[in-house]
Order: sequence, then structure tokens, then C-alpha cells
Amino acid sequence: MLSPIEGQVKATKTVILHPLETKTITGFVRKSDLIEAAVTETGDLPTGFSICLRVVSLKNPGKTARVPVRVCYLSAKTIRIESTGVLCNLEEVNVLRSVPLCENSDAENKEVNV
Repeated sequence: MLSPIEGQVKATKTVILHPLETKTITGFVRKSDLIEAAVTETGDLPTGFSICLRVVSLKNPGKTARVPVRVCYLSAKTIRIESTGVLCNLEEVNVLRSVPLCENSDAENKEVNV
């Protein structure tokens, strides 16, 4: 389940997006020490491009983190994203390494006496 916005990812340098281009842009975010993973999302930002959802790790030491942002630009006009321009929002997620699917179904079967 997603929690409130963790932070805004900003571009580290000026980027030009051409029509129908898909590109990975490196951004940075100021982070909390408690957050280990987050997902990139557009949210309510008034951007002219789409953001591909991506889970990113924020475990590295320090107060900032580099974040790869995958951008899809489907318009017919070239745009320019200035350095320190907002690329996307980050929202905290919990990453599950394994899901005990069989354990839950076995418990349900015992309750029903199957």
C-alpha cells in the first residue's frame, strides 16, 4: 500500500526530450533515513510527459539519493526539462521478497473442512 509522498525527484542537469522519445533521466531526492524503497509516480504534477512506474532503493547512506526516472514523451513538440526541474514524486513502498501463498490457502481449507 502506498503512503504519502516521500519526496520530489529533481533533474540533475538540463534534458531535451524529442517527440516520441523514451529516456532514463538521473534525478536526485532528499530522503528520510527510515525509507528503504519507493516507487516513482507522476502524481498531480503538471508535466507534459509520462513516468514509467519503477521501484527504487533508497538504502544508500546520506541525506540524498540518485534516482533513475524512466520518461516517455508522446507529444509532437520538443520540450526542455531544466536542471532542478521536478521529474516525479516518490512514494514509499514495502518490498516483499516472498509471499506465503500456500500457507493461507491451507488454513482456509482446514476451516472449511475440505
